[in-house]
Amino acid sequence: GRPATWPVAIIENGGRAEQRTVLTTLGCLSAALREWQVKSPALLVLGPAVELAGQLHWRGAAPVRYSLPAGSGHAEAAAAAEAAAVQSTAA
Repeated sequence: GRPATWPVAIIENGGRAEQRTVLTTLGCLSAALREWQVKSPALLVLGPAVELAGQLHWRGAAPVRYSLPAGSGHAEAAAAAEAAAVQSTAA
């Protein structure tokens, strides 16, 4: 699989006046979906292309970045999972 740090963009209501884009990582995706209460229709974009979101933004509110707050337990779990994945591929 991809690392927890892999960039993700959630684009809700793409192409509509109420378009909303949330930028996050694969490790924070489920928490971002819950916190921002993303509804259908929504599109996920994964990978390096996500970094172009600010340059390509043309509709709705500007993209927002979501990351798990420190001390939430989720950020630490994502970091531990990422470290374990790196170790298992190095072995």
